[in-house]
Amino acid sequence: MTLLVTAVEAGGGTITALGPGGSAGSIRTSVVASAPVSAAFSAANFPALAAGDSARLQVVVYDAVGNENNFVGELQGISISSSNPAVATARTETSDTTVASGAVLRRFYVWATGVSGGVADFSGTVTTPAGPLSVAAAPATVLAPVVTTAAPSGAPGATITIDGTGFVAAGFTTQVLVDGSPVGNITALSNTQITAQMPTLMAGTYDLEVSVGGVLSNADAWTQTSDYAEASSEPNDNQGQEAPITAGFEFTGTADEATDFSDLFEFTVSEDGLVIDLELSWGDGNDLDALIYPKGAQDPGDYATDACEFHLSTLANPESDSCTLGNAGVYTLEILHYGTGPTTYTVKGIIQP
Repeated sequence: MTLLVTAVEAGGGTITALGPGGSAGSIRTSVVASAPVSAAFSAANFPALAAGDSARLQVVVYDAVGNENNFVGELQGISISSSNPAVATARTETSDTTVASGAVLRRFYVWATGVSGGVADFSGTVTTPAGPLSVAAAPATVLAPVVTTAAPSGAPGATITIDGTGFVAAGFTTQVLVDGSPVGNITALSNTQITAQMPTLMAGTYDLEVSVGGVLSNADAWTQTSDYAEASSEPNDNQGQEAPITAGFEFTGTADEATDFSDLFEFTVSEDGLVIDLELSWGDGNDLDALIYPKGAQDPGDYATDACEFHLSTLANPESDSCTLGNAGVYTLEILHYGTGPTTYTVKGIIQP
């Protein structure tokens, strides 16, 4: 018979066993603590913080062969400080948990709380029976974007300048949000100024915010002064009409030729992989189709390289479909009419991530 002995934590004890006939035997055991030799934060840095927010990292202690020291007998205390309390403050937390074997596990945590924009390094020591161990520094980055622009307003798709502070932080992405959705076209960016194209929405006032590393600025307001609607003045016979698009569009036209024809429109998308939902309605029983393809990629009617091809039948009016636009750029929207006209039509598109 083999007896398996498992060490729980440092200390001594007696193990007793009953043999054949009930005779007892005992043996003294001694468990020696593995000596802690290093201590470090569980991650290289804290998650990005906003002023007033907090984030927690564990400080882990290891012995010479890489095992974690996590018993009360191996860990005594922790002391961590911030290099810049005006940016972020440090608070330690000790958590002791008793497991089924009766051993007490100890964990050390450090809380970073953001105060104002900047970077603060957190470092200190862990106290062990063998002496103090240094904890290598981990940075806490506090992001504090502030918008000072005074409620800009303008037409759908207008390009505006947003003033403020804290718009740039190394390693973090900056976005402009209108009503919580990122705009697709930022043409200039500095720590104090952003130039961005507003979306094409219905007339109204929307929240305007800047996000840096997921941390939101204060909410300003963007007022779109008119609904977004593009009406054509009969762009037949391969004439084009360009409309910058970030959210939606509407084109109207009249099919007044006596034979089949194409109307062409152009629109611009500013991000890769956006989805377009298209709806087409018209005023008679003749069939209309809609094609979308990159500008200059083909001659009208050559379907081989279409980005999106909507074969809308006469079974329903209006008809709708959707597809994904592969790349940012200028696209041609082609309306194909089959019949003798005239008929009016309206094509609406909503572009979304």
